[in-house]
Amino acid sequence: MRKTKIVATLGPATESREMIEKFIILGVNVFRLNFSHGDHESHRTLIRHIRAIAGRLDMPVAILQDIAGPKIRVGTIAGIMPLETGDRLTIYPDRTKGGELEITISHPEILRTLAPGAAIYFADGAIRAEVRARVGEAVVVEILVGGKLTSRKGVNVPLADLQIDLVTEKDKADIAFGVAEDVDYIALSFVRNSADITRVRKLVAGFGGDVPLVAKIELAAALDHLEEITAAADGV
Repeated sequence: MRKTKIVATLGPATESREMIEKFIILGVNVFRLNFSHGDHESHRTLIRHIRAIAGRLDMPVAILQDIAGPKIRVGTIAGIMPLETGDRLTIYPDRTKGGELEITISHPEILRTLAPGAAIYFADGAIRAEVRARVGEAVVVEILVGGKLTSRKGVNVPLADLQIDLVTEKDKADIAFGVAEDVDYIALSFVRNSADITRVRKLVAGFGGDVPLVAKIELAAALDHLEEITAAADGV
């Protein structure tokens, strides 16, 4: 019996019934549904398709609901901002900023936690930078790997001390949906410690569920609490 399990994420290119069936036949054990995208109706349709096809093939397949969590995003940029290696980009907390080589982000309180040398990634890691200096409440970063930056692109700061709410109002609605649809696992983004797991477990119970929780290790802070996280979560 194969102990290693295969998790596949369904997206626009892979969510047809034909592709789902092909994946199951090829050995996929878990389908991940990314709740950063899509709505409840589209996810409900996918869940119905997965279960119907798995039942017809008589091959058990689990469904993992990956909730979005708090998203840090670039503010409004006029068009495309080309960034080249060596450029100095200033990140301001003031939402009125946004000139040449100036941006804002959706959770400016994070800037207070960044010291020189901290890594910061944009657009799913396509653009990489490092903090060089603090100027008042702003942070100046040097571009290490350039690219084209646009509005609303994701920002990842793995060493930041994220003092923001792990579960958004959207996440609460998504968790309620997942419980109602009887998903097999719920994956949590930006887990920092065991208290984050406990809080979500109480939310799940409040919606009448008992869904196993998977902690995603995405922050340096989580490494400092890894033992307690693994003890509190059902998977990592």
